[in-house]
Amino acid sequence: MSDQYGQSPWGQAPQQPQQPAGGYPAAPPPPGPVQPWVQPTPGGYGQPYQPPVAYGAPPAPNRPRSPILGVISLAFILIATALSGYGAWLFTNVIAALAMSGYSGSYGQAEIEAAMRWPISVIGIAGSIGMAAWIAAIVATATNRGRILGVIGIILGVLAPIGVWTYIVMAFAQLAEGIR
Repeated sequence: MSDQYGQSPWGQAPQQPQQPAGGYPAAPPPPGPVQPWVQPTPGGYGQPYQPPVAYGAPPAPNRPRSPILGVISLAFILIATALSGYGAWLFTNVIAALAMSGYSGSYGQAEIEAAMRWPISVIGIAGSIGMAAWIAAIVATATNRGRILGVIGIILGVLAPIGVWTYIVMAFAQLAEGIR
């Protein structure tokens, strides 16, 4: 005899389930172990998708990087700024000398080109150095290798050409005023 929960009393063998009253068949036995559901592959081809894999612990934080790139980029931006200022000063002096002579035709095209070659070369070389140093300052800022110095270099790299060309324009304005 079994109790109300379908268990046999202690010390007795389990009894066979009896046919329920009313002619209805007994419920089917519970299913066996359940296999995990696997999503079918697109189009029915290939291997099925794999279940997601757990990730390990995040990597340890990197050690602090050397700020030398920020230092070098800022130093070269300062050098390029000084060279640009010197080239602008040479350029305006040559133009002033030509303007004060009245440009009476005593200078030929070859002499003017020779006089302008050095100041323009200095400005061009300084601009190339400044552009490379400005890019290095951006890299230093982005990669945290002297971020503060890199930011200062970026700002100075933008403001220096503006200052140099402002100086050149103001010098030309003074020359134009003096020639009248």
